Amino acid sequence: MRMVKKNLSERARLPSLGALKYFKVAAETLSFKLAAESLFVSQAAISQHIKTLESQLGCKLFIRKNREVRLTAQGQLLLPYVQKGFSEFQKGIAQLQEDNHPNILKLNVLPSIATFWLIPRLHLFRNEYPDLQVKLIPDPDVVAFEDFNLDLAIRFGPGKYDNLSSRLLYTDRVVMVSHPHLIQSDLQPDDLRHLPVITENYSDTDDAWEVFLHRYQFRFDDFRNRFEIRDATPALVGAVLAGQGIAMVKQSLVQDYIASNQLVTLFGFSHICDYACYLVAPDFHFNFPKVQAFESWLKEQTKPTIAALSEPLN
Repeated sequence: MRMVKKNLSERARLPSLGALKYFKVAAETLSFKLAAESLFVSQAAISQHIKTLESQLGCKLFIRKNREVRLTAQGQLLLPYVQKGFSEFQKGIAQLQEDNHPNILKLNVLPSIATFWLIPRLHLFRNEYPDLQVKLIPDPDVVAFEDFNLDLAIRFGPGKYDNLSSRLLYTDRVVMVSHPHLIQSDLQPDDLRHLPVITENYSDTDDAWEVFLHRYQFRFDDFRNRFEIRDATPALVGAVLAGQGIAMVKQSLVQDYIASNQLVTLFGFSHICDYACYLVAPDFHFNFPKVQAFESWLKEQTKPTIAALSEPLN
């Protein structure tokens, strides 16, 4: 009895999905050659998988002749079930990849980019797409798409994220900026010893400061009026705008203030960031019409920023 149960269990096991796929295409085309071309494999691979499938099922599926193949009665019986199975697979996958909320765009973005770049422009997108509701989720940490049902994320990083596609928006550079009232027109690097300086513990700005200090033979201890803002770029930019000190900041975040003369760059100094700004999402999200609309709008909006980032500084 045990042997019988084991044999029945083995016979009830489904063949491999790959073998069934090969059978389906070969049965629909009635040609191993055309099936091989369709599936981008060799004709020998098709033949071998069919033989394995026939061995597993214990019956012949094809009548093989010199230049053609025909389905046996068993093959004709099996084909519609296999076709229906693959059709159901496709429907299920389509359900997973379908946009269930076509009129809502959920976007995760760094608070600094949201505050100083995206939000000042977002009304333009909403005016252009009034029926599309934007839900903005500012967060300094990487947020999982599944946890928040996100459509898109704007991230500043290496551009490589597991199971996600990344599309470059712009590369950035760090510049030294100040409120114009804080400095004189003939300011020299040595004058920073006596002026308020603001720093933050962030890799790109830390690297920029290291380059600047080395270039002018300074140490942080040489700045007599220095304070640090930790992990809060919006607070750093706010302090600079309030005239509380000179700081290193990513240019994209303050370009609007530079263009309107609310801030000025100093000494023509800049440092290219190791990371860049990317639009990030699961690959199939980029097929959603709302995502395509936002991506197209975003790329238009970044053009002036990209142009400014390529220009020499004063």
